[in-house]
Amino acid sequence: MSQITRREFLQHSGVFAASMTLWGKWAFADSLLKQSSLTGYIAAPQDAKELYSRYPVNVPKGPSTVLTDLKTGETRFLPGINSAHSVIAVKSNKAAPRLVVIPKHAKQAIIIDPVEGRVVATFSSTKDRDFFGHGTSSVDGQFIFCSESAKDKLDGLISVRDSTNGKLVDQFKSYGQNPHEIRLLNDGKTLLVANAGPLDYDTIRDGRERTCMAFIDLKSRKLDQRLLSKTPNVKLAHFAHTQSGQIFVGGVPGTNKDKTPARVMASNGKSDLQELPIPDAVKKILVNETLSVVANDKIVAASMPFCDRVLVWDAHSMQFNCAIEVKHPTGLCIKDAELFVGADLGQLIELNLTKARSDGPRFPNALAGNQTHITQL
Repeated sequence: MSQITRREFLQHSGVFAASMTLWGKWAFADSLLKQSSLTGYIAAPQDAKELYSRYPVNVPKGPSTVLTDLKTGETRFLPGINSAHSVIAVKSNKAAPRLVVIPKHAKQAIIIDPVEGRVVATFSSTKDRDFFGHGTSSVDGQFIFCSESAKDKLDGLISVRDSTNGKLVDQFKSYGQNPHEIRLLNDGKTLLVANAGPLDYDTIRDGRERTCMAFIDLKSRKLDQRLLSKTPNVKLAHFAHTQSGQIFVGGVPGTNKDKTPARVMASNGKSDLQELPIPDAVKKILVNETLSVVANDKIVAASMPFCDRVLVWDAHSMQFNCAIEVKHPTGLCIKDAELFVGADLGQLIELNLTKARSDGPRFPNALAGNQTHITQL
Protein backbone atom coordinates (compact mmCIF):
# COMPACT_ATOMS: atom_id res chain seq x y z
CA MET A 1 0.00 0.00 0.00
CA SER A 2 1.54 3.31 -1.07
CA GLN A 3 1.87 6.30 1.25
CA ILE A 4 -0.24 9.24 0.10
CA THR A 5 1.36 12.67 0.23
CA ARG A 6 -0.19 15.46 2.29
CA ARG A 7 -0.92 17.47 -0.86
CA GLU A 8 -2.64 14.46 -2.48
CA PHE A 9 -4.64 13.85 0.67
CA LEU A 10 -5.74 17.47 0.97
CA GLN A 11 -6.80 17.60 -2.66
CA HIS A 12 -9.35 14.88 -1.94
CA SER A 13 -10.30 15.63 1.63
CA GLY A 14 -12.12 17.88 3.97
CA VAL A 15 -13.35 17.40 7.49
CA PHE A 16 -16.08 18.44 9.74
CA ALA A 17 -17.02 18.45 13.41
CA ALA A 18 -20.34 19.07 15.16
CA SER A 19 -21.19 19.58 18.81
CA MET A 20 -23.72 17.22 20.33
CA THR A 21 -24.42 15.66 23.71
CA LEU A 22 -27.04 12.98 23.08
CA TRP A 23 -27.48 10.35 20.38
CA GLY A 24 -31.18 9.69 20.98
CA LYS A 25 -33.47 10.55 18.06
CA TRP A 26 -35.00 13.95 18.83
CA ALA A 27 -32.72 14.74 21.76
CA PHE A 28 -29.79 14.38 19.39
CA ALA A 29 -31.45 16.54 16.75
CA ASP A 30 -32.23 19.24 19.30
CA SER A 31 -28.68 19.21 20.61
CA LEU A 32 -27.10 19.30 17.17
CA LEU A 33 -29.17 22.10 15.71
CA LYS A 34 -29.72 24.35 18.73
CA GLN A 35 -26.33 24.38 20.42
CA SER A 36 -23.27 26.17 19.05
CA SER A 37 -21.79 23.49 16.83
CA LEU A 38 -19.18 22.89 14.18
CA THR A 39 -19.77 21.26 10.84
CA GLY A 40 -17.57 19.91 8.07
CA TYR A 41 -16.65 16.83 6.06
CA ILE A 42 -13.97 14.16 5.59
CA ALA A 43 -13.15 11.98 2.63
CA ALA A 44 -10.49 9.54 3.79
CA PRO A 45 -8.34 7.99 1.05
CA GLN A 46 -7.86 4.28 1.59
CA ASP A 47 -4.09 4.53 1.91
CA ALA A 48 -3.89 7.56 4.22
CA LYS A 49 -1.97 5.54 6.82
CA GLU A 50 -1.18 8.52 9.02
CA LEU A 51 -4.85 9.43 9.37
CA TYR A 52 -5.92 5.90 10.25
CA SER A 53 -3.10 5.33 12.72
CA ARG A 54 -3.72 8.61 14.54
CA TYR A 55 -7.33 7.96 15.52
CA PRO A 56 -8.65 5.09 17.65
CA VAL A 57 -12.03 5.32 15.91
CA ASN A 58 -12.68 3.14 12.87
CA VAL A 59 -12.28 5.70 10.08
CA PRO A 60 -14.26 4.54 7.02
CA LYS A 61 -12.27 3.82 3.88
CA GLY A 62 -14.14 6.36 1.82
CA PRO A 63 -16.03 9.65 1.96
CA SER A 64 -17.84 10.32 5.22
CA THR A 65 -19.61 13.16 6.97
CA VAL A 66 -18.26 13.36 10.52
CA LEU A 67 -19.85 14.58 13.75
CA THR A 68 -17.63 15.22 16.78
CA ASP A 69 -18.81 16.09 20.29
CA LEU A 70 -16.86 19.17 21.38
CA LYS A 71 -17.30 18.28 25.05
CA THR A 72 -16.10 14.69 24.90
CA GLY A 73 -14.41 14.31 21.50
CA GLU A 74 -16.72 11.40 20.61
CA THR A 75 -16.89 10.93 16.84
CA ARG A 76 -19.68 9.55 14.67
CA PHE A 77 -19.53 8.92 10.90
CA LEU A 78 -22.38 9.60 8.46
CA PRO A 79 -22.51 9.11 4.67
CA GLY A 80 -20.48 11.52 2.54
CA ILE A 81 -19.48 12.39 -1.02
CA ASN A 82 -16.24 13.12 -2.82
CA SER A 83 -15.39 16.77 -3.57
CA ALA A 84 -17.47 17.99 -0.60
CA HIS A 85 -16.67 21.57 0.38
CA SER A 86 -19.25 22.67 2.95
CA VAL A 87 -22.30 21.48 4.88
CA ILE A 88 -25.61 23.29 5.41
CA ALA A 89 -27.65 22.60 8.54
CA VAL A 90 -31.37 22.87 7.77
CA LYS A 91 -33.76 23.57 10.65
CA SER A 92 -37.50 23.45 10.01
CA ASN A 93 -40.71 23.15 12.02
CA LYS A 94 -42.26 21.05 9.24
CA ALA A 95 -39.59 18.40 8.71
CA ALA A 96 -36.83 16.54 10.51
CA PRO A 97 -33.44 18.28 10.74
CA ARG A 98 -31.17 17.72 7.75
CA LEU A 99 -27.57 18.20 6.69
CA VAL A 100 -26.89 19.13 3.06
CA VAL A 101 -23.39 18.34 1.79
CA ILE A 102 -22.37 20.63 -1.08
CA PRO A 103 -19.46 19.78 -3.41
CA LYS A 104 -17.11 22.07 -5.31
CA HIS A 105 -16.64 21.64 -9.08
CA ALA A 106 -18.99 18.63 -9.05
CA LYS A 107 -22.58 17.92 -9.98
CA GLN A 108 -24.08 15.86 -7.16
CA ALA A 109 -25.01 16.90 -3.61
CA ILE A 110 -26.65 14.88 -0.87
CA ILE A 111 -29.14 15.44 1.95
CA ILE A 112 -28.52 13.50 5.16
CA ASP A 113 -30.84 12.63 8.01
CA PRO A 114 -28.40 13.12 10.94
CA VAL A 115 -30.71 11.24 13.31
CA GLU A 116 -30.96 8.03 11.29
CA GLY A 117 -27.53 8.46 9.72
CA ARG A 118 -28.57 7.94 6.10
CA VAL A 119 -28.83 9.78 2.79
CA VAL A 120 -32.45 10.77 2.15
CA ALA A 121 -31.91 12.49 -1.22
CA THR A 122 -29.34 13.06 -3.93
CA PHE A 123 -29.71 16.00 -6.31
CA SER A 124 -27.80 17.47 -9.24
CA SER A 125 -26.69 20.93 -10.33
CA THR A 126 -28.53 22.66 -13.14
CA LYS A 127 -27.71 21.80 -16.75
CA ASP A 128 -24.20 22.76 -17.93
CA ARG A 129 -23.17 23.95 -14.45
CA ASP A 130 -21.43 22.59 -11.36
CA PHE A 131 -22.04 23.26 -7.71
CA PHE A 132 -19.37 25.70 -6.51
CA GLY A 133 -18.98 24.67 -2.90
CA HIS A 134 -21.48 26.63 -0.82
CA GLY A 135 -25.11 27.14 0.03
CA THR A 136 -27.41 28.36 2.76
CA SER A 137 -30.86 27.57 4.16
CA SER A 138 -33.87 29.87 4.17
CA VAL A 139 -34.91 31.12 7.60
CA ASP A 140 -37.90 28.75 7.74
CA GLY A 141 -35.85 25.80 6.47
CA GLN A 142 -38.14 25.26 3.48
CA PHE A 143 -35.53 26.05 0.82
CA ILE A 144 -31.80 25.89 0.26
CA PHE A 145 -29.86 28.27 -1.96
CA CYS A 146 -26.82 26.87 -3.82
CA SER A 147 -24.04 28.65 -5.69
CA GLU A 148 -23.46 27.26 -9.19
CA SER A 149 -20.92 28.16 -11.85
CA ALA A 150 -19.60 27.32 -15.29
CA LYS A 151 -16.22 28.35 -16.62
CA ASP A 152 -17.55 29.59 -19.96
CA LYS A 153 -20.56 31.51 -18.60
CA LEU A 154 -20.32 35.15 -17.58
CA ASP A 155 -23.31 35.05 -15.23
CA GLY A 156 -23.20 33.03 -12.03
CA LEU A 157 -26.33 31.26 -10.87
CA ILE A 158 -28.08 30.81 -7.53
CA SER A 159 -30.40 27.81 -7.55
CA VAL A 160 -33.31 27.55 -5.11
CA ARG A 161 -34.23 24.03 -4.04
CA ASP A 162 -36.68 22.16 -1.85
CA SER A 163 -34.70 21.38 1.29
CA THR A 164 -36.30 17.93 1.70
CA ASN A 165 -35.32 16.52 -1.71
CA GLY A 166 -33.13 19.06 -3.52
CA LYS A 167 -35.67 19.57 -6.31
CA LEU A 168 -35.10 22.79 -8.27
CA VAL A 169 -37.89 25.33 -7.70
CA ASP A 170 -36.29 28.57 -8.92
CA GLN A 171 -33.03 30.18 -10.03
CA PHE A 172 -31.63 33.67 -10.46
CA LYS A 173 -28.43 35.50 -11.37
CA SER A 174 -25.64 36.03 -8.85
CA TYR A 175 -24.80 39.42 -10.46
CA GLY A 176 -21.21 38.33 -10.94
CA GLN A 177 -19.22 35.38 -12.20
CA ASN A 178 -18.48 32.11 -10.39
CA PRO A 179 -20.39 32.70 -7.11
CA HIS A 180 -18.78 30.90 -4.18
CA GLU A 181 -19.78 31.52 -0.55
CA ILE A 182 -23.30 32.85 0.08
CA ARG A 183 -25.04 33.98 3.28
CA LEU A 184 -28.45 35.31 4.28
CA LEU A 185 -28.65 38.75 5.92
CA ASN A 186 -31.38 41.04 7.19
CA ASP A 187 -33.56 38.26 8.67
CA GLY A 188 -33.38 36.29 5.44
CA LYS A 189 -34.46 39.12 3.15
CA THR A 190 -31.04 39.65 1.52
CA LEU A 191 -28.57 37.19 0.03
CA LEU A 192 -24.91 38.24 0.10
CA VAL A 193 -22.83 36.51 -2.59
CA ALA A 194 -19.05 36.38 -3.02
CA ASN A 195 -18.60 36.30 -6.79
CA ALA A 196 -15.09 34.97 -7.36
CA GLY A 197 -14.91 36.43 -10.85
CA PRO A 198 -13.23 34.96 -13.94
CA LEU A 199 -11.27 31.83 -13.07
CA ASP A 200 -8.62 32.54 -15.71
CA TYR A 201 -7.12 35.99 -15.15
CA ASP A 202 -4.40 35.30 -17.71
CA THR A 203 -6.87 35.44 -20.58
CA ILE A 204 -9.78 37.49 -19.16
CA ARG A 205 -8.88 41.06 -18.28
CA ASP A 206 -12.32 42.65 -18.09
CA GLY A 207 -13.55 40.87 -15.00
CA ARG A 208 -13.61 43.56 -12.34
CA GLU A 209 -17.36 44.07 -12.09
CA ARG A 210 -17.86 40.34 -12.25
CA THR A 211 -15.56 40.00 -9.23
CA CYS A 212 -17.73 41.46 -6.49
CA MET A 213 -19.76 41.11 -3.34
CA ALA A 214 -23.40 41.25 -4.45
CA PHE A 215 -26.34 42.09 -2.18
CA ILE A 216 -29.47 40.52 -3.72
CA ASP A 217 -33.03 41.26 -2.61
CA LEU A 218 -34.65 37.82 -2.35
CA LYS A 219 -38.19 39.03 -2.91
CA SER A 220 -37.49 40.76 -6.22
CA ARG A 221 -34.33 38.75 -7.11
CA LYS A 222 -32.75 42.09 -8.06
CA LEU A 223 -29.36 43.54 -7.20
CA ASP A 224 -29.44 45.96 -4.28
CA GLN A 225 -25.75 46.78 -4.12
CA ARG A 226 -22.40 45.63 -5.48
CA LEU A 227 -19.06 46.05 -3.68
CA LEU A 228 -15.87 45.84 -5.72
CA SER A 229 -12.31 45.14 -4.67
CA LYS A 230 -9.84 48.02 -4.80
CA THR A 231 -7.09 45.41 -5.16
CA PRO A 232 -6.64 44.27 -8.79
CA ASN A 233 -6.06 40.69 -9.89
CA VAL A 234 -7.80 39.07 -6.93
CA LYS A 235 -10.66 36.56 -6.75
CA LEU A 236 -13.18 36.68 -3.90
CA ALA A 237 -13.98 33.43 -2.14
CA HIS A 238 -14.96 33.32 1.55
CA PHE A 239 -16.24 36.01 3.87
CA ALA A 240 -17.58 36.88 7.30
CA HIS A 241 -20.35 39.35 8.12
CA THR A 242 -20.78 40.85 11.59
CA GLN A 243 -23.88 42.12 13.37
CA SER A 244 -22.61 45.68 12.98
CA GLY A 245 -22.58 45.28 9.19
CA GLN A 246 -18.85 44.83 8.60
CA ILE A 247 -17.73 42.46 5.83
CA PHE A 248 -14.37 40.69 5.75
CA VAL A 249 -13.40 38.82 2.58
CA GLY A 250 -10.57 36.42 1.79
CA GLY A 251 -8.85 36.93 -1.54
CA VAL A 252 -7.19 34.46 -3.91
CA PRO A 253 -4.52 35.78 -6.32
CA GLY A 254 -5.73 35.72 -9.92
CA THR A 255 -2.25 34.88 -11.23
CA ASN A 256 1.15 33.79 -9.83
CA LYS A 257 -0.43 32.29 -6.72
CA ASP A 258 2.83 30.95 -5.36
CA LYS A 259 4.45 34.40 -5.53
CA THR A 260 1.53 36.68 -4.67
CA PRO A 261 0.60 37.47 -1.05
CA ALA A 262 -2.66 36.13 0.36
CA ARG A 263 -5.08 38.96 1.16
CA VAL A 264 -7.96 39.83 3.45
CA MET A 265 -10.19 42.78 2.61
CA ALA A 266 -12.80 44.70 4.57
CA SER A 267 -15.81 46.93 4.02
CA ASN A 268 -18.32 48.69 6.25
CA GLY A 269 -21.02 47.23 4.01
CA LYS A 270 -21.32 50.37 1.91
CA SER A 271 -17.87 51.11 0.51
CA ASP A 272 -15.67 48.98 -1.75
CA LEU A 273 -13.30 46.42 -0.27
CA GLN A 274 -9.90 47.57 1.01
CA GLU A 275 -7.03 45.40 2.21
CA LEU A 276 -6.50 44.93 5.93
CA PRO A 277 -3.00 45.92 7.10
CA ILE A 278 -0.33 43.21 7.43
CA PRO A 279 3.20 43.95 8.69
CA ASP A 280 5.91 43.56 6.06
CA ALA A 281 7.67 40.86 8.07
CA VAL A 282 4.49 38.76 8.00
CA LYS A 283 3.53 39.63 4.43
CA LYS A 284 6.83 38.20 3.17
CA ILE A 285 5.76 34.65 4.04
CA LEU A 286 2.15 34.89 2.86
CA VAL A 287 1.41 33.31 -0.52
CA ASN A 288 -1.52 31.82 -2.39
CA GLU A 289 -5.07 31.80 -1.06
CA THR A 290 -6.83 32.92 2.09
CA LEU A 291 -9.13 30.02 2.88
CA SER A 292 -11.47 30.58 5.83
CA VAL A 293 -12.49 33.98 7.28
CA VAL A 294 -14.43 34.41 10.54
CA ALA A 295 -15.32 37.50 12.56
CA ASN A 296 -17.36 38.84 15.41
CA ASP A 297 -17.54 42.38 16.75
CA LYS A 298 -14.15 41.95 18.47
CA ILE A 299 -11.80 40.02 16.20
CA VAL A 300 -11.27 38.97 12.59
CA ALA A 301 -9.33 35.81 11.77
CA ALA A 302 -8.21 34.23 8.48
CA SER A 303 -6.46 30.95 7.68
CA MET A 304 -3.55 30.83 5.23
CA PRO A 305 -3.01 27.09 4.56
CA PHE A 306 -0.13 27.47 2.11
CA CYS A 307 2.05 29.31 4.61
CA ASP A 308 0.90 27.65 7.86
CA ARG A 309 -0.50 30.77 9.49
CA VAL A 310 -3.71 32.09 11.05
CA LEU A 311 -3.85 35.91 11.04
CA VAL A 312 -5.88 37.93 13.53
CA TRP A 313 -7.01 41.59 13.48
CA ASP A 314 -8.98 43.85 15.82
CA ALA A 315 -12.47 44.22 14.32
CA HIS A 316 -12.91 47.79 15.64
CA SER A 317 -9.62 49.42 14.74
CA MET A 318 -8.79 47.06 11.82
CA GLN A 319 -5.26 46.89 13.22
CA PHE A 320 -3.20 43.73 12.88
CA ASN A 321 -3.08 41.66 16.08
CA CYS A 322 -0.95 38.55 15.52
CA ALA A 323 0.06 35.70 13.23
CA ILE A 324 -0.17 32.23 14.78
CA GLU A 325 1.73 29.31 13.30
CA VAL A 326 -0.47 26.28 12.63
CA LYS A 327 0.34 23.41 10.27
CA HIS A 328 -1.97 23.69 7.25
CA PRO A 329 -4.86 25.62 8.87
CA THR A 330 -8.17 25.41 7.06
CA GLY A 331 -11.64 25.86 8.60
CA LEU A 332 -12.05 28.42 11.40
CA CYS A 333 -14.74 28.98 14.01
CA ILE A 334 -15.24 31.50 16.81
CA LYS A 335 -17.20 29.79 19.58
CA ASP A 336 -17.95 32.09 22.49
CA ALA A 337 -14.55 33.68 23.20
CA GLU A 338 -12.56 30.79 21.72
CA LEU A 339 -11.03 30.49 18.26
CA PHE A 340 -10.75 27.02 16.73
CA VAL A 341 -9.08 25.89 13.51
CA GLY A 342 -9.09 22.62 11.62
CA ALA A 343 -5.50 21.69 10.86
CA ASP A 344 -3.09 19.07 9.55
CA LEU A 345 -4.89 15.77 8.84
CA GLY A 346 -7.95 16.56 10.87
CA GLN A 347 -6.95 17.90 14.27
CA LEU A 348 -9.17 20.48 15.97
CA ILE A 349 -6.77 23.13 17.30
CA GLU A 350 -7.56 25.76 19.92
CA LEU A 351 -5.74 29.08 19.42
CA ASN A 352 -4.58 31.27 22.29
CA LEU A 353 -5.03 34.88 21.16
CA THR A 354 -3.53 36.35 24.33
CA LYS A 355 -0.25 34.52 23.84
CA ALA A 356 -0.50 34.39 20.01
CA ARG A 357 0.09 30.67 19.86
CA SER A 358 -1.59 27.34 19.31
CA ASP A 359 -2.62 25.51 22.48
CA GLY A 360 -2.70 22.27 20.51
CA PRO A 361 -5.61 19.90 19.85
CA ARG A 362 -8.64 20.32 22.10
CA PHE A 363 -9.22 16.59 21.63
CA PRO A 364 -6.17 14.73 20.25
CA ASN A 365 -8.40 12.04 18.75
CA ALA A 366 -11.24 14.24 17.44
CA LEU A 367 -11.63 14.94 13.75
CA ALA A 368 -12.05 18.56 12.71
CA GLY A 369 -11.23 20.24 9.39
CA ASN A 370 -9.16 19.79 6.25
CA GLN A 371 -9.50 21.61 2.93
CA THR A 372 -12.99 22.72 3.87
CA HIS A 373 -14.87 24.94 6.30
CA ILE A 374 -16.08 24.76 9.87
CA THR A 375 -19.50 26.32 10.25
CA GLN A 376 -20.95 27.44 13.57
CA LEU A 377 -24.57 26.42 13.94
